[in-house]
Amino acid sequence: MKLKIRNNENIMPLSLNVILICIAFFILLFSNIYGAEIYSKNDKPFGIPFGDWIGRFWKWNINLTIDEHEHPKSGGCLINNSSSMVLLMETTVQNPPVQVCKISSAQGLVVPIWTAFQEDSPGYEKDYSKFSYEALSEEARRIGDMGLIKGNVVVDGIKIANLDVDSSPTGVKPRTPNGMDNITEVYSKGFNITIPKAGVTWMEGQHEGGPYRSGAHAFAVFLKPLPVANHTISYFSNRGGELATAPGNSTIKYNIQVEK
Repeated sequence: MKLKIRNNENIMPLSLNVILICIAFFILLFSNIYGAEIYSKNDKPFGIPFGDWIGRFWKWNINLTIDEHEHPKSGGCLINNSSSMVLLMETTVQNPPVQVCKISSAQGLVVPIWTAFQEDSPGYEKDYSKFSYEALSEEARRIGDMGLIKGNVVVDGIKIANLDVDSSPTGVKPRTPNGMDNITEVYSKGFNITIPKAGVTWMEGQHEGGPYRSGAHAFAVFLKPLPVANHTISYFSNRGGELATAPGNSTIKYNIQVEK
């Protein structure tokens, strides 16, 4: 009987220590992951609707130079860091080098999986000059975000969002989402945009320069502010299929140091 009591006395503290160590390990392991929270579709990050953030994304993105957009520097930091939401680069950039950035723990992030905009210019496929903002946003989806689109977002090694949709135009093929986990589909409410003249930015030859009314569409992830730590954010997109106007396949990666 005494032997059994001694064995139990030895085993119980040891078991308790193992349990405490395991708990501490999992807390450390997942503390950053728990911080990767996503705004829901009904949220307004910092009081601003999702659609307005996508409009702000395009106002920034169209002003990038050709080198910034197509050849980001290794170790550079290609983001729009001028507001409460940090905007990351779009996925038409073909597998750029890792970007290294510092942001605040008070800032959220916009991760664009696939996005497009359409201005009210006369020409291109049709005369858009009399289109409403809503119609321009729908045209952005029809022209720019059409086809079979797959993508995901990974934060600190954990996949937090997944996209697998058929974004074909209504009437051409049934538009049936196969999977849209933690991805927000956004139609902007409309915004005014000034497209730079040819030869100034990466959009040379794609759109005529000038001020326009515009609408945008996007599949994106809106991340709440991350805890103070070093984080990795990577996201992938692949648009293909016979209905796609411009197949793309890209993986973007950021090393982000979040500070107070």
